[in-house]
Order: sequence, then C-alpha cells, then structure tokens
Amino acid sequence: MSCKNIKQSKWLFHLALASLMIAIFFQPANALGTSITVLDRAIVMISSLFNIESLQSNSYIQEGFLKFALFVVTFSVSFLSLQKAQIFKDAQGKKSAGVVALAFSLIGVFMMPHEWLLATGGAITTIMSSLIFLGFFIGTSIVAVFVLRPKSGDDKVGFAKNIIGLLMLFLLLSLLDEWALFVGLPVDAGVSVGGSFVIRAYAVLVSWTYVLISLLVLVKIFQFFSIRGEGGKDKSSPEEKKREKKKKQGPKPEAPKEPKQPKEPEKKRDFSEQLRRLASSINECLSLVNKFFDSCNQILITHHNHVNSGRGYEEPLPDVSEEQWQENNRLMERMANLGNEINNQINAIASHTDYGNIVEAQNSQFMDLLNEWSNLQSRLMGFINDFRRRYEDAELPGR
Repeated sequence: MSCKNIKQSKWLFHLALASLMIAIFFQPANALGTSITVLDRAIVMISSLFNIESLQSNSYIQEGFLKFALFVVTFSVSFLSLQKAQIFKDAQGKKSAGVVALAFSLIGVFMMPHEWLLATGGAITTIMSSLIFLGFFIGTSIVAVFVLRPKSGDDKVGFAKNIIGLLMLFLLLSLLDEWALFVGLPVDAGVSVGGSFVIRAYAVLVSWTYVLISLLVLVKIFQFFSIRGEGGKDKSSPEEKKREKKKKQGPKPEAPKEPKQPKEPEKKRDFSEQLRRLASSINECLSLVNKFFDSCNQILITHHNHVNSGRGYEEPLPDVSEEQWQENNRLMERMANLGNEINNQINAIASHTDYGNIVEAQNSQFMDLLNEWSNLQSRLMGFINDFRRRYEDAELPGR
C-alpha cells in the first residue's frame, strides 16, 4: 500500500471517530442510572445502532439493505478476482476490471428474484448467527467425549471422567430440547416447522445437532464399557512387559566373536580388446575424414576456376564433374556407417554390467578415445558448414 493510500485511510478513520464522538455528545439520552452522561449517550447510541426498528419490521427496507450488503460483497470479490486473474492486461486494466465487476454486481443484485434473495440472506444469517450456538453445543460435546476420557488402562480417575462426560452429553441434550422449545423449534418437528426460510434453516441446524450429540452419547457409552472390561487384565504396557521379561532372564552371554577374514580384492574387468577395436575404428574414420576433406577442397577449387573463367574470348573451364560428386558422396556414406559402428562400440562398453570394475588405466584410455571421437565429430561438422558456404560463394578452400 502506498503512502497516499495510508494517509487517506487514516483520514477516513479519524473522520469516522470524530463523527461518533459528536453523535455521543450531542445525541439526547435517557437517564440510565450510571450518573455519567457521556456513557449514557454512548450506550443509547450503540443500542439504537444494533436495534434499527425499520430494518426489523419493514420488509422493503430489509430487502434493500440485504441487496446493498450483497452488492458490496459481490463487487469486492469479483473485482479482486479479475485483478488476480489478470484478464485485463492493458494500461487501464484496473479500471476495466472495476467497471466489469461493478456491472456484473449490479446485474446480479438488482435482477435477483425475491425468493432467491431471501434464501441467500437467510443462509448467511443462519450460518453467521449460529457460530456461538454450534461452538457451545458441539465444542462441549467434543470436550465430553475426547477430552474427558481415560488416557490409559491404569488411569485412576478414568471412571470419573467417563461419568462426567456422559452427564455433560445428557445435559446438552436436555438444554437443546429447551433451546428449541423456547425459540419455537421443536426438535422432533425438523424441517416441517413453518415460517420463513431462516426459521426452517434453524430447525434443520438444531435437528442435526441433536443427532450428532446422540451419536456422541453412544461413543461415550462404548468408551465407558471398554474401560470397565479391562479391569481384570494386566494393565502394563507391552514395553513394560518386555523390560520385566529381560530382568528375569538376566543379561545374555556374549557370543564369541569370529575372526574377520580378509576380503578378497575385487577382480577387475579387462576391456582391452573392446578398446583396441574402438581405437582402430576411430583411426579408420580419421583417415576417411582426411580423404573427405581433400575431395571437398578439390571440388571447391574446380568450382572456383569454373566461375572465374570464360572472361573475354576464353572458354570457361569445366565445373565439378559427376564423378567428383559421386566420390564425395561415397566417402560421406562410409563415414556415416563407420560413425554408427563407433557409437555402438562406445555404448557396449559404457552399458556393460562390469564397467564399474574396469581397470583404471583402461578407463583413462576409454575417456581419451571419447574425447578424440567428440573432437573429430565437431571438426567434421564445422568443415561441412564451411564447405557449403565457400561453394555458394565460389571461394577457394581455406588454409
């Protein structure tokens, strides 16, 4: 947040606080018996704020207030979502997102049917206003079942914990019945209770809470009898039984240590024959590469003389013959076949199951051959690219 936004927020906060103080000091208040006029006025103002008579009795004002609240929520969520999704990435992206979010929010709120509006407001009212109700009944039930329970079979107060937890659950069931009857929601009536959507939603909530607490009563009864059934058993843990058994048996006599036999040195794998064939193939390929270089250079010379001859009354010299190209292609084909054979020999050595036991000197030789083969391939590819460029420009071979 920028410094400008922070200053604006502080200014709005100070303005709201000043308005509140002015309302407290200048609003007429009834005598509440505190003998403090400012406190009396503050209590009256807060009470009036949370007991708006027109909002409670006038359905038209209720719908308008609900639409306004839903519009604020919808606009805030949609505007933030459009910004995070980065749908509008232009310079005016923030303004575009605001306009779209505003339009959609207005359409969604103003065109909302009456029944849908009341159901939405009723659902939000039921959920938010039932937090304390659910926290008390469900939270106390969880404490009665999962906190007031024996920690182990030898817990001295485990029986008392179970009894207290069971009594708490029965007390909650009784309180839930009284709660439902007091607000006009019999638990056995369930969803069939008449009235608005909010009242029916409260009825469903109370009914399911009653079912949940009843199930927890069964769980608590099971805990109670499971602990009672372990009264005649040995309550010591498995670790304690093992320690007692070891004490009775005494320390085990140490077995005589067998003398360690010297390990036989691992046998090294001999790859001398494979390395010899690989070196021979690389040398053969090097000879073919040199012949290929000579063939390409001769083609460049012939092509250069042909392009630069025939000036004046002289006849042009002949261009590269078909025999020269065929010889060049044969050399390239032989190099390609030999290169595949060399790669196969390298893979056969590197993927051999005994390659990890290769003699160190042979491993160094193998690394040298790999470097030599890699350099030869790089040199060949560089020459071919240079040859193509020189042939197109009718240049002589390089030195």
